[in-house]
Amino acid sequence: MKSKFSKFLLHNIKSFYVILFVVFSSYTIFSFSIKYDLSNFEALQYDKDALDFALNWRFSGPESSDDVVIIEIDERSLDALADEYGRWPWPRSIFADLIFGLEESGPKSIFLNVLFTDPDLRDPDSDFALDFAISEYDNLILPAVRLNRENDKLSEVKLSQLPFVHSYVLDEPVAVLITFFPSSLSKLALNNLILDEDGVVRRAQYFYKEENTSFRTIASRQAELNDYDGNLDIDRLINWSNDEGYKTFSFSDVYQALINGDEKYLSNFSGKNLIIGLTAPGISIQRPTPFSPYTDDNHILASQLDSLVYGKGMKTVPPLLIMIATIMSFAFFATAGYRNWDEDLVDYSFFGFELISIAISIISISYSNYFIDLSYPITAAGLFFILTYAYRYPVNNRLAGKNNYLLFEELNQNLLYSILLLSDAKYESRIYDLKQQGQINDIYELDDFVSSDVIFGDVFDSVQLLVCFHDEPIARLLDPSHFVCQELDLLIDNGMRQSLSASILTCYLSFLEKNNDR
Repeated sequence: MKSKFSKFLLHNIKSFYVILFVVFSSYTIFSFSIKYDLSNFEALQYDKDALDFALNWRFSGPESSDDVVIIEIDERSLDALADEYGRWPWPRSIFADLIFGLEESGPKSIFLNVLFTDPDLRDPDSDFALDFAISEYDNLILPAVRLNRENDKLSEVKLSQLPFVHSYVLDEPVAVLITFFPSSLSKLALNNLILDEDGVVRRAQYFYKEENTSFRTIASRQAELNDYDGNLDIDRLINWSNDEGYKTFSFSDVYQALINGDEKYLSNFSGKNLIIGLTAPGISIQRPTPFSPYTDDNHILASQLDSLVYGKGMKTVPPLLIMIATIMSFAFFATAGYRNWDEDLVDYSFFGFELISIAISIISISYSNYFIDLSYPITAAGLFFILTYAYRYPVNNRLAGKNNYLLFEELNQNLLYSILLLSDAKYESRIYDLKQQGQINDIYELDDFVSSDVIFGDVFDSVQLLVCFHDEPIARLLDPSHFVCQELDLLIDNGMRQSLSASILTCYLSFLEKNNDR
């Protein structure tokens, strides 16, 4: 078994690198074809874990827009209004008062992120007040929630009844929760967050798409109210801010400012996009994001608005380009092994490739609107390199041992030798043992055999050279007449120099037979 393995290592070196390249490239093509749509250069296609890692380790991120403001129904607000209105829910007239007061400051948009699905039977006047406030302003946005499609058959709501829906099947029922006020229909937009398969919010879009149907989202209405003229048929990765976050105000403070007529305080909302929502524990909605398993949806919606309407959202590089870059890295390291390039050059190239790829991934997501995900080529090229290194090590040892045996066995016991020692400690002890035995006459040391143009002319008249090549691991005794100085230089210029200098582990020793008379 050991003999067969040794023969395989010695005689299939080039085939190994070719096979490794074919296997890795084939798997990469298969893997990318299954995971991504390689023909789609526009869609967001990314590795979730790589994105999360890059976001958490990036050097910088965008600043939160000053035009996005969150008014929080927080625990302090519940306590402040509890004596007069109870804890929660509050009378809807409170929200009517808030809308009338905020509109006086001139905001760009107001998204009331509270769902009123049923009438307040105990206080119908409160419902009337809120319905009237909603009808008065066109920059209001109210939420609708898409329920599981399995519930569609149970719903009495038709797609044709919803102004925020575009569909080719308008007579079909649809399961949604909507604000029940008559004046709210024209101001509704879908509030469903886009979740990946693992339930994490990473991207945003203007339209929530299903087969034959698309629902206009909150971001789409906000874009309209901000006079956004960009492409609405796109998705973007949410480019989460790294600063302290969006400006937030407690609902109770805002409500008190309205009661007091504090115009200076209310001027904070002039020209802003306002999001009014629940953040108090127990009544707020929390979703996982790349940074936290619990992020309230108001801050997610603010980041979504910032990414889409204000152009901070991130794009991804088409997976086809990443796949090609990965295969090119395989080709480089396979060629290095096949052509027997210098080991140090290959090692430095690998570590350089890994560091540059990591830097590109982190820098792109830190300072641009692109996420260049090179996690796969980093991992795959690393594995490719490890396998070539693991293969190269035993092959080198086998060939070194084979060459050592052949070189020393060729020594004629009846002759004296002069040895050209090429600074390889691996052979020094054996050579000096032979000198002690009287078999070696002189030892000449030379750091670089193939760079010397005069060594043969200055030291030897005619020689017999014992050479062993890496890709042809046999020893040859060459005709001494070929090795006069001029002809040797010619041989080196015609390719021997390249073969010798490119060899990983051979041609360190040349055994030179001197004339017995010297």
